[in-house]
Amino acid sequence: MQLTIIDWLVIAAYFALNVAIGFYYKSRASSSVSEFFVAGRNVPWWLAGTSMVATTFAADTPLVVTGFVAKNGIAGNWIWWSFLMSGMLTVFFYARLWRRAGVMTDIEFAEIRYSGKPAAFLRGFRSVYLGVIVNCIILGWVNLAMVKILGLIFGITKGEALLVVLGLIALTSFISTLSGLWGVLVTDMVQFVTVRAFPPLMPNPVTLFEAVQVASVVVSPTEKPCLRLPEAVQFASVFSGPVTMPDPFGPAPFSDATQPFRVHLLPT
Repeated sequence: MQLTIIDWLVIAAYFALNVAIGFYYKSRASSSVSEFFVAGRNVPWWLAGTSMVATTFAADTPLVVTGFVAKNGIAGNWIWWSFLMSGMLTVFFYARLWRRAGVMTDIEFAEIRYSGKPAAFLRGFRSVYLGVIVNCIILGWVNLAMVKILGLIFGITKGEALLVVLGLIALTSFISTLSGLWGVLVTDMVQFVTVRAFPPLMPNPVTLFEAVQVASVVVSPTEKPCLRLPEAVQFASVFSGPVTMPDPFGPAPFSDATQPFRVHLLPT
């Protein structure tokens, strides 16, 4: 993809807005430890909820959900749909108990709930296991997804894409360190609105082929259907905007709107 000067100006404006948000909340975040880590325990429910949703919709989300559907059909979504009950319990039951405990992290909660050396060991173990091992795994797959997307869209090498991602990590870390949780929450809100509002406004609709290509998949007919065409178009449009059928697919084998097909992951 060849970017024009307008494209670069839009990208620059987006990053400038995020940096401006960081500087705006700098003084507030530096006023106390509580303001930096938990935003003074004064976050509106809609801002906290939007931030949580925006955080889960990272670069890897369209790719991994596509993989679930490719392997298991629509039912593969139950891998993450099953989080519904725990999420509801967290919001309506556990959240008020956590607030009453006055803790900042779940690691801190361990020594309040338990006592003695076992509690100290549990806290240390969870710090290493969750803070280092699990977080490194999560950061690894999210950044790998971003590297693949950048390479596909801009036609750059894996090394070049990795350098771009490292630059984005540095910028994001700077904003987070500068503004604390308030900056993270507000930039998440901006990013969520951007992701949800702009795709439907795209002047040139994205073809089905382009949509699945961005998700690192290819579509081909099979005797054992995974999705039907209308379902696939709806699925692809979730993360790619409006979808139209390109010439390479028509009229065969998709002349019939109910023609079954399966989504296959491309080999890496």
